[in-house]
Amino acid sequence: MKQKLRGSRGETLVEVMASIVIGTLSVALLFGAIMASARIDESARKMDGTYYKALSAAEAQAAPMPEDPGTAKLNYAADGVEMPPLPVTLYGGSGAVSYALSVGGGGP
Repeated sequence: MKQKLRGSRGETLVEVMASIVIGTLSVALLFGAIMASARIDESARKMDGTYYKALSAAEAQAAPMPEDPGTAKLNYAADGVEMPPLPVTLYGGSGAVSYALSVGGGGP
């Protein structure tokens, strides 16, 4: 070891091979991290698409959610007095829902 420190001949074969192995492992780990990041990004994009589709449908109130009519009821109170439930139609989808009074919903 002392001769190596004093010598000026260069690197040994073992040192070169060790550095190649370390470099190869580093590249492999980096590649794995990039692939995992790409999968997470793709999954997030799919979830965003589903959420924004539901949000747009909820905001536009264009197409009711597939539920039996009259299954959703809105309970409310006016001046501390419980009022009869109002039938509502739900719009949107998974993640975002809005509602509107059903046709002929009645109420006070």
